[in-house]
Amino acid sequence: MSPIVDPERRRESGRNAARRYAATPHGREKIRQYRRRRIEAVQAIKIECGCIDCGYREHPAALHFDHRDPDTKQFQVMKAIAAGRAWDDVMAE
Repeated sequence: MSPIVDPERRRESGRNAARRYAATPHGREKIRQYRRRRIEAVQAIKIECGCIDCGYREHPAALHFDHRDPDTKQFQVMKAIAAGRAWDDVMAE
């Protein structure tokens, strides 16, 4: 089999391979583990930082990422993690 020369066809081939892998039981489990690790990391950050108003830091579900200036908020952090947004973008937000 010869290599794919056209960059767009090569990109599409890679996307298809990723989709096929994600459709396997092993691929689905790896994706679940990846998402779980990202969520756990964010929850740890929530507990570590706590509430800036009252200092509460008992349970991550009770804490939210707030901005001092709501106009600068680009997206909701947990939705971005679920959607697979880049970790650097999430941490910057």
